[in-house]
Amino acid sequence: MFIVDNIKKWWADDRHAIPRFIRDVIDNRVGLNVLTYDDTADVYHLDYTHIKRADLPPEAVHVTGGGNAEYYLDKVNAGEYAKPGYMNATDLYLYMINNDISESLGNIRKTPFILDTKTAGLIVVAVVAVALFLAYRFFM
Repeated sequence: MFIVDNIKKWWADDRHAIPRFIRDVIDNRVGLNVLTYDDTADVYHLDYTHIKRADLPPEAVHVTGGGNAEYYLDKVNAGEYAKPGYMNATDLYLYMINNDISESLGNIRKTPFILDTKTAGLIVVAVVAVALFLAYRFFM
C-alpha cells in the first residue's frame, strides 16, 4: 500500500516531467506565466502554471520561442502604450540599441552587391552560351 500511495502522489504532482507531459498532451494544456505585483511586500511574482488551452485568458500573449505551449499574462499593467505615431522611452531605447531596426529603417546593405537567383541564372546562361559558341567556332 505504501508504494501505491507514493506512486499516486507522484502522479498527481505537477512538478515531475512524465506525468505533467502526459496530462499536457491528453488535456491539451499549455504553460502560463502570470506576473503580479504585491503592494504590501513591494515585490513582483512570476507564477508558472499549466492550464487547459480552452481556459486560457484572452489577454495572454504567446511567448516567442516557447513553441505552441508557452503563454504570458501581465496583471501588473504598469506600462502605457504610446499613441499611434508617437514613441515612448521604451521604444526609443529599443530603437537605440537594436541594430536590426536601425539598419532596416536606413536601408543599409551589408554586402556591396546583391546577387539574386534571376541574375545568377542569367550569368550562368550567358557563360554557357559563350562557351558553346567558342567551342563551336574553334572545334568545328
